[in-house]
Amino acid sequence: MANTIKFNIDLVVDGKRQLVQATTDVRMLGEELARCKKRAADFGVSLQGLTQIGLTFNGLVAGIQSLTGALRVYTEATRRAYSHCSRTIVNCFQICIFAGDLATKI
Repeated sequence: MANTIKFNIDLVVDGKRQLVQATTDVRMLGEELARCKKRAADFGVSLQGLTQIGLTFNGLVAGIQSLTGALRVYTEATRRAYSHCSRTIVNCFQICIFAGDLATKI
């Protein structure tokens, strides 16, 4: 009996309270605890990897937002330049039409 551990487990099953006695071998319990420790360490490594992936995505999103902001400046400048050019072209056409009308009257 020196290599065994006794447990008293209080369970509630279907609303009924039951006291269960269990015994286990000390060596077996040690092996199971060692497995639990290894699984917890493996989970920690996996969690660190997941955290690194999350940080990478955060960096990627920040880069995209920065790029979007920079492009927005150029897009706005391009829109203004295009708007100015289109007004200039319309003015040139109006001048040409006016000159043509004037030439026909002379």
